[in-house]
Amino acid sequence: MNLSHTYGDVFNTILKDEDGRAMYEIRTPTVLLGGGRTTILRISGWGVEEVAQIEWHYRTSTKFHFRDYTVEVSNYMPLRGFGRTKRVFVATDGHSYLWKMGWRGLKLVRDDGSKTHVAQYHPHTNVFTRQPSVLDITSHGLAILDEIVVTFVYMERKRKETETPVVAS
Repeated sequence: MNLSHTYGDVFNTILKDEDGRAMYEIRTPTVLLGGGRTTILRISGWGVEEVAQIEWHYRTSTKFHFRDYTVEVSNYMPLRGFGRTKRVFVATDGHSYLWKMGWRGLKLVRDDGSKTHVAQYHPHTNVFTRQPSVLDITSHGLAILDEIVVTFVYMERKRKETETPVVAS
């Protein structure tokens, strides 16, 4: 399944499947100083349902608010390795998954000996083409689609932060 976003900003967009059907809406009001809250909504034939909210924090751990519980990202998706580019989480299917951040996007693999490819994000990089950014999810990720979308939004924000140069005052 390929999910492309309708606007240039993944934090305020609609994710659509290959047939153009809206699958998720992501809303992030503009807030200064890195705070605020992102809401992820699933869109289906039955209506719109909130999947999760991400409560962004600058100095303390960001929090995921799922339907039944709230968890700090540092506990749900701890860092793995050096460079702050990998995070691991255990999904509701009981399997462990690893997000890897790179300069060309994000990649999600099963965190076991198989390293099974689950999802990959290909950001739009060419300003001269109209090719959209795409989150490509393999059949191995369809059972945890909501969790992939929520963790993807978090990882993409972290990836974007590493691209943005810090200006010294």
